Amino acid sequence: MRKNRCKHILLCISLFFLCICGTVKAASANVTVQSSSSMVVVGRTFNVTVTVSSNVALANWEYTLAYDSSKLDLVSGTPYVMDMVTATNVTTRSYNYTFRAKASGNANIYIQSAVVNGLYDGGLSVNRGSRSVTLKTQAEIEASYSKNNYLASLGVEGVGLSPEFNREVLEYTVEMEPGTTAINLVGSVEDRTATLEGVGPKEVAEGANRFEVKVTAQNGNVRTYVVVVNVKEYNPIEAEVNGKKYRVVRKRSELTAPVNYAETTVMMGEEEVPSYHSEITNYTLVGLKDEEGNIGYFIYNAEENSYTEYQEFSFQRIVLYPMELKEIPARYHASIIVINDKEMTAYKLKESSKYALIYGMNVETGKTNLYLYNSEENTLQIYYDEEIKLIEEEKELYQLIGLCLGGGCLFLLLILIIVLCKKRKKKDTTIEARHKKKKEKKKKNIELSISDESVS
Repeated sequence: MRKNRCKHILLCISLFFLCICGTVKAASANVTVQSSSSMVVVGRTFNVTVTVSSNVALANWEYTLAYDSSKLDLVSGTPYVMDMVTATNVTTRSYNYTFRAKASGNANIYIQSAVVNGLYDGGLSVNRGSRSVTLKTQAEIEASYSKNNYLASLGVEGVGLSPEFNREVLEYTVEMEPGTTAINLVGSVEDRTATLEGVGPKEVAEGANRFEVKVTAQNGNVRTYVVVVNVKEYNPIEAEVNGKKYRVVRKRSELTAPVNYAETTVMMGEEEVPSYHSEITNYTLVGLKDEEGNIGYFIYNAEENSYTEYQEFSFQRIVLYPMELKEIPARYHASIIVINDKEMTAYKLKESSKYALIYGMNVETGKTNLYLYNSEENTLQIYYDEEIKLIEEEKELYQLIGLCLGGGCLFLLLILIIVLCKKRKKKDTTIEARHKKKKEKKKKNIELSISDESVS
C-alpha cells in the first residue's frame, strides 16, 4: 500500500515538472514593426524595421507587410518576405524599409500575415505587430507651436527694476552705486518651450549700460526686453550736443582707438580725460556716452569747450571723415544715405541712383576731396568732373550745330517758297496774257466779218 502511494507521488511530481518544462519551452514567434519616428513631416522619409524573433531556433518564415498607401509611399524594401536559415542557433532576423509621408493624418504599418517555423519545433504561434505613425504638414506643425514669448520674471540681483516688472513693459532702468563693476541679470520665461538669451553675469561701467534680454517663442517670434543699468559716477562730466545729453567717458578701458589716432589726454576742469589725437586730421577725440549706454567719438574743442560728432566710414583702403560740402555740383541735390548702419549726407542726381557724391577728409592723409560712392559695391573713388565738363561742352556744341542746321534748313525752305511763288505768279501772268490775246484776236475777227458784210 505504501509502495503504491510512493509511486503515485512520484508520478505527480513528474507530471508537474513536465508541465513546467513544457510551459517554459513552449515555442512562439514575434514579427514586430518598429519606426524611427512616431511623427513625420509630410514629404520626408522615415525608416521602419521588421523583426522576426523566437525563443527557439528558427528554420524558415514568411510575412507580408501592409501599410496605408493613401498616406505612405514605400521607397525601399519588399512587402512580401520569404526567408530561411541553415545555422542552428538563429533566433532573430531583421529587415529594413524606407517610407515617405505623402499626406497628413495617422498611418498604420502592420504585419498582415506571417508563418514561422522552428528548426526543431515546426510551426510556431505568431504574434503580429503593428506601428502607427502621425503625419503632419510643416504648416500644421508650425500652427501647433506656442506663440508665447513673454518673460515671467526679470531683474538685477539685489536691486529693484524701475518700473516694476510687467510682462507687457519692455524697457527698464536700474540705478547702481558708484564703483559697481558687475551685476547678475536674472529672468525666466512663461512658456518652457521658449528660449531665453541675455541673462547672467554682466560687466558694467560708469554711466548707462544697455542690455537686451530676448525671448524666442517656439514658433520663432522674438520679444526683446531692455534693461539699462546706470552706474552712478563721482562728479560726472556732462555734455550736450544737438539737444542730446551725454556723459564724458573717463575710463580708457571703455574706449577703442580710432584709425590713425594716438592715445592722449585732455584737461576738463581739473581732471585729465582720456582722448585720442591725430597729427594728420589735427582732431582731438573724446568719448561721449548717451543715456542708453551707446558710446561715440566727438571732436573736442578745448578753447570753446564744444563737441562735434565724429564718424569714420571705411571703404576698402580709404577711411573717410565726412564733411559739409558748401558748393554742390550742378544738378545734384543733398540726400541722406546709410552706410554701415550710419546715416550721412551725400549728393545725388536722383534718389534711385546707386551712385552718390561724398565730401570728406581721408584720415590717413588729411586731404579733403569729393568722392564718388557706389552703394552696390561699397566702393569709393575720387570724383573727377573733367569728363563731365567735356561732355557738357560737347553737348553745347551739338546744340549749336543743331541750331545752325535748323536755321539753314529754314532759310532754304523760305527761298524755295519765294521761288515757287514767283514761278506761280509768272505762270498766272502768262495764262492771263494768252487769254487776253485770244479775246483781242476774236474781237478783231468779229470786226472783220462785220466789215465784209457791209461791203457786200
